[in-house]
Amino acid sequence: MKRNSSRKTSELLQRREAPLETPTDLTQAATRDISGAMNAILADVFALYLKTKNFHWHMSGPHFRDYH
Repeated sequence: MKRNSSRKTSELLQRREAPLETPTDLTQAATRDISGAMNAILADVFALYLKTKNFHWHMSGPHFRDYH
């Protein structure tokens, strides 16, 4: 029983660390460059989301009801 469990654990660890095999015509370098660019864009979008949410919730003034 213990032997089976350790074998399953090692198989799961190997699967977790294995790269995904998605069919593509891109090279590994191109994939890495695209991933880096998309991560930067995602970070910018998330920062914009947080700033927009902050402005929305901390608004005051004569147009509060119109905008909130």
